[in-house]
Amino acid sequence: MTVKEVFEGRISKKIAASEDSAATVYQFSITGDDGGDWVVDLGNKTVAAGTKDSPDCGITMTTEDFMNLVTGKVAGTDLFMGGKLKITGNMMYAMQLNKVLG
Repeated sequence: MTVKEVFEGRISKKIAASEDSAATVYQFSITGDDGGDWVVDLGNKTVAAGTKDSPDCGITMTTEDFMNLVTGKVAGTDLFMGGKLKITGNMMYAMQLNKVLG
């Protein structure tokens, strides 16, 4: 599984099926091999490659850490506390990442 497959498949399907009405916009910056920038817009229920000016929450991590997070090999709090997951913007939205990645 690649980062692209996670965003375009798993995450896209999860938010499309969600009944949550939150209008949160996440900007993911996944660094390293097969990484990239992704915008997850919960309000519009869209996932797109690229960047967004002024997202509600920005998430930066390596490809390896991202894949370990989405496969459940490591918890997001462990990555954050270890300095491997960087958050910008509203920290409360970061606490709700399970809506996107879970």
